[in-house]
Amino acid sequence: MKTYLVLLLLPLFAACAAKPTHILVDPAVNAVSRNIGNNVAVNVTVSNDPAMSPLQEKQHRFPLQRSVADATREKLMRELQAMGFRIDPYASRQLEVQIATAEHTITDKTLKDEITAHVVMQFSATTEFGNLTRKFTDNRMQEVGIDANLGEASAVLNQSVGHVLSRAINDPELLQFLTRQY
Repeated sequence: MKTYLVLLLLPLFAACAAKPTHILVDPAVNAVSRNIGNNVAVNVTVSNDPAMSPLQEKQHRFPLQRSVADATREKLMRELQAMGFRIDPYASRQLEVQIATAEHTITDKTLKDEITAHVVMQFSATTEFGNLTRKFTDNRMQEVGIDANLGEASAVLNQSVGHVLSRAINDPELLQFLTRQY
């Protein structure tokens, strides 16, 4: 019986002891406005710019655990719902996000590393009143000690993606266009 218990718990202990090796894309998004969606139905799509190689996620040392597009879609839908919008894949009002660039690089320098992140996303809203397109960009750089670690690289990329999403979700022109009624 003890042998079976040890065999069952061994993979669990091994998994807990393993250090993470991938960046978890999980940006913090800060929506200022709440309850402005008035239950307006919106179809949200997120895609990568087709001209880019698979999302041009340039990396040094640390690959991504999941794509920036998946994380963006999840965060955007959650924040829009919290703002009072209803997410509906068949809605006539559409919010399309096209990720042009989402990259991070680590550059080795003398006695320090430099982590940079560059994120560009285009938000296109389509309603019965027409189209509105807004582009948001964020560039970040952080100097760290000799070897940049996973946590530092994750923080820089997530801050950059989160800043772009926060600016878009709080953009008065974009919100007014999505909630405009007859």
